[in-house]
Amino acid sequence: MPVYSSKKVPVFMGFRYGREVLITNNSSNNYTDVQVEFLFDTASLITANKLKSDGSDFVVVDENLNFLPHWIQKETLNTANSRIWTKLPSISANSTIRIFVYYNDPEFPNIAKPDNVFLLFDDFNGPAGSIPDTSKWSLGGTPVLNGNSYVALADENYTTTDTITSLNTFGDDTILRVRAYFSTPSTSGEWERIGYSTQVYLADYVGWSGRSFFYNSTSYVAVNDFRGATNIFEIQRFGVQSKYFRNYILEANPTTGSTVGNLPISAGAYQAWPYAIDYVVLYIDWLFVAKNAYTNLSAVVGAEEPIIKRSFLIQPIF
Repeated sequence: MPVYSSKKVPVFMGFRYGREVLITNNSSNNYTDVQVEFLFDTASLITANKLKSDGSDFVVVDENLNFLPHWIQKETLNTANSRIWTKLPSISANSTIRIFVYYNDPEFPNIAKPDNVFLLFDDFNGPAGSIPDTSKWSLGGTPVLNGNSYVALADENYTTTDTITSLNTFGDDTILRVRAYFSTPSTSGEWERIGYSTQVYLADYVGWSGRSFFYNSTSYVAVNDFRGATNIFEIQRFGVQSKYFRNYILEANPTTGSTVGNLPISAGAYQAWPYAIDYVVLYIDWLFVAKNAYTNLSAVVGAEEPIIKRSFLIQPIF
């Protein structure tokens, strides 16, 4: 049974601070193994030396103090709105459960396991010149890591097309979030894309559809220009409806009229015609696939509580 040091947060290992996080399921569905995201200020903690600069002494546990897998969305670390992801074993319809976060134990090792949070995760971390993880991806052409946690998918001539395609497939109840950079090709016939195979995806087709969100193979809607900068893209699938977000802002919400089934995640840089001679490149920092049920969950992070380890003095009996 947890021993409480204060009103809400129990003592846990050697951590000096903790917070309660209330997770509410706002739907009429029961969920198992569902991802949840909440915002958390890591910048003030790092400044106050309450959290290591790499966030490694941060953990998430359930109400019974069992570790939950977690990931701090890496470009948000050391900001006021760090995005924390974890996976809940279960949460009932229209209910609220609580979990805890703990931090400030300098001796604690980093136990973040994003592969255990998501249906698919890759941050493409590896030596420059190495290839993406073939236990997750089928490779086409010569995609390589560039040493900065990016995979570079590039094409310089008509004979080369670089692609990655996930070995697993994902259904109409999932979302894809990816941090990526699209280059700005100028020659007609060059294009880059990322998404669910060739059915539901984001693309830059020079000389044809331009910057587009395809929601059913050849059906698409035009979206705002995203080239030449790193963006957070998200594709959400809900049966016959798909949603496209850029930097957490909804830009497209088309209805397909039919479901498209289970699909792999794929990305690539292509040259469609021989006279397309510019250099085309797509950089991917990280990506993950989660259940779309996360959109029905909300979180409230409680106030910080210092962990007070109580000591008990046993009086001798004479």
